[in-house]
Amino acid sequence: MLKVLLFDLLLQELQQQLLQQHQQQQQQQQQQKQQQQQPHQAQQQLQLQQQQQQQQQQQQQQQQQRQQQPQQHQLREWVTMSSSSSSNSSSSSSSSAGVVSGGPSYLPLALVDKCVGSRVWVIMKGDKELVGTLRGFDDYVNMVLDDVTEFSFTAQGVKKTYLDTILLNGSNVCILVPGGSPEEAPNAASAAAATAAETARS
Repeated sequence: MLKVLLFDLLLQELQQQLLQQHQQQQQQQQQQKQQQQQPHQAQQQLQLQQQQQQQQQQQQQQQQQRQQQPQQHQLREWVTMSSSSSSNSSSSSSSSAGVVSGGPSYLPLALVDKCVGSRVWVIMKGDKELVGTLRGFDDYVNMVLDDVTEFSFTAQGVKKTYLDTILLNGSNVCILVPGGSPEEAPNAASAAAATAAETARS
């Protein structure tokens, strides 16, 4: 009996020692993992800080570029327009109030600025005219127009095309009529017919 009891006691001691060793190993492993994770977390924090600094620098550069760029309506007072315009455009300008035209001619930006947000009638080179709401322009009178109606004058008649928003090249503009419309001009049809006839002859 004594031998059996001694053997049981030895077994219990061995089991306790094994458990203690196992617990110590687990603690050591946890400590090692924590030590390994700390440098990785530090690297992640450094990377985040660097990304934030880069973003701030980019934002500052963009703000500086915006400040350096000239505003649209603070450029030179006069803009040279196209040096060529049709005879029909010239005749229309003589009979329409508020028309700025000529060849070569100068379009005052102050007049264009007053038209922002309102309807304008734009006579282009060739056989097309536009009516739309002026939203903005630059020093070359490149204009952004909304709710645009394009009028194409041909020998068969007038063709209308409805557009949403367009960017109009200022070099193609011959005449600008604030608040006008081709349908309001009494001689629009005759002018279109004359233009078509001259085009057919040439």
